[in-house]
Amino acid sequence: FPPPPPPPDSSQKLALLAACIAAIDPTSIRYSSVLLAEPLANLLLAFGFVSLMALKQAGTRRTVMVWGLLAGGFIILSALTRPAAYLLWIPMAVWIAFARQRWRALAVVSLVALAFSGMMLWKQHNAVYLRNSSFSTAGTFQLLYVRAASVLYQATSQDIDTVYATLASRVEERLGNEIPNITANWRHRHLASTDEMQAAMTEVALDIFREYPLYYLLTIPVGLYRTLLEIWTFPIWISIGWNTALLLAATYGLWQFIRQRRWVEGMFLLLPCAYFLMGTLLVATASIDTRARVMVTPLLAVMAAQGAVYWLNRRRAASAPR
Repeated sequence: FPPPPPPPDSSQKLALLAACIAAIDPTSIRYSSVLLAEPLANLLLAFGFVSLMALKQAGTRRTVMVWGLLAGGFIILSALTRPAAYLLWIPMAVWIAFARQRWRALAVVSLVALAFSGMMLWKQHNAVYLRNSSFSTAGTFQLLYVRAASVLYQATSQDIDTVYATLASRVEERLGNEIPNITANWRHRHLASTDEMQAAMTEVALDIFREYPLYYLLTIPVGLYRTLLEIWTFPIWISIGWNTALLLAATYGLWQFIRQRRWVEGMFLLLPCAYFLMGTLLVATASIDTRARVMVTPLLAVMAAQGAVYWLNRRRAASAPR
C-alpha cells in the first residue's frame, strides 16, 4: 500500500476553507444558476486574480511577461463579458508595482499592455458601429436612470414612472428635441446612446445631484445595504445573516493582514473590493443587490477564512490548560 499523504499544512487548510466559503456563498449560487453574464465574467476574473498572484511570484523575465499578459487578458475578457471590471487593471497595476521588487516595470507593462489594448479596441468598435466611444453605455444609463432616478424619487416623492419620464424629457431637451408626451418607457431608447446623448444624460444626472445633495448622500446607505447584504429572491434572514457573518469575518481577517504588516496581501484583497464597491455606489444604488460584489467573493472568502482561523486559534489557546 502506498504511504498515506502528509497532512495539509496551514496554508492548504486556509485555502480549502476559503474555497468552501466561496462554494456555499448564497449569492454565488444564485447567480451561477441563472443564465446571465456573471458566471463567465466571475470565472474569468478569478483566473485573472490567480494570474496576478503568479505574476507577483514569477522568477524570470519570461514568466513575468507571460503571467502579466495572462492577467491583463483575463481582466479584459471578464470586462467584455460584463463591463464592471474594465478599469480594474489600473489599481492592480499599482499593486504589482508595489508588490514586486525585481523587473517591476516589465510586470506593470505586461499587465497593462493587453488590458489597455483590449479596452481601446472595444471603444473603437463602439465608436464606429454605435457612434459611442465609451467602453459601455450601461454605466451612463445607470447613472441617470438608477442613481439620479433614486435621488429624484426620494426627494420629490413622485411616482417612479413620472421620474423616468421627467429624466427622459430633460435629456431630449438638452439634445434640442421637442417630443410631446414622453413616457417612462422612453428611457429604453437611451440605453444604446451616442456620444452626444451620453453627454446629455451625464449633465442631467449631475444636475439632479446638485439640486438634491442631501438625498444623494442619503441614498448611499441604501446602496450599501443592497450591495453587501441583500440577495435576490433569498429570504431576508439568510441574506442578512450570511452576509453579515461573511463581512465581519472578512473585516477581521483583513485587519490581521494589516496588523501583521502583510501589506502586499492586504492590498491585493482590498483594492478590487474597493473598486467594485465604489463603482456601484457611483452609478447604481437602487437596482442592484449582492450581484455587485459577487465578482470579489473569492477575495472576501480568503479574508473571511483568515479571520475565522485566527479567531478559532485564539479561542483554542485561551481555553487550553496553563
